[in-house]
Amino acid sequence: GIVFEAEKAANELYKIGIKATIVSVHTLKPINDNQLINLCSGKKCVLTIEENNIYGGLASCVAEILSQNNIQVPFISMGIKDCFISEVGSQNYLQTKTGLSSDNIVENIANMIAGRVGNEKV
Repeated sequence: GIVFEAEKAANELYKIGIKATIVSVHTLKPINDNQLINLCSGKKCVLTIEENNIYGGLASCVAEILSQNNIQVPFISMGIKDCFISEVGSQNYLQTKTGLSSDNIVENIANMIAGRVGNEKV
């Protein structure tokens, strides 16, 4: 699943000196605002990853909480943009096709820390 891809990415990032924190958010409501604020405060960047539409999902919740609490941290989301995926395949195939592989996660975080825009797909 996507948490496995995030863990693989975290291991690769660690090899290049970047320590990542992975938080698995299994439900959006109720979301723990205080925990999210504590997790994001003082970080070099925040990246959300979701295997669904980013609009109205985790990315939207995180962005809203960061904004409302004036947490200024580079933030991007990885997920499916507002479109229909007409292909079928294994979870791994679709993650790669939609830019949600561990390699894409590593690239997005490295770019964010370097101050470049993420390499988002779909």
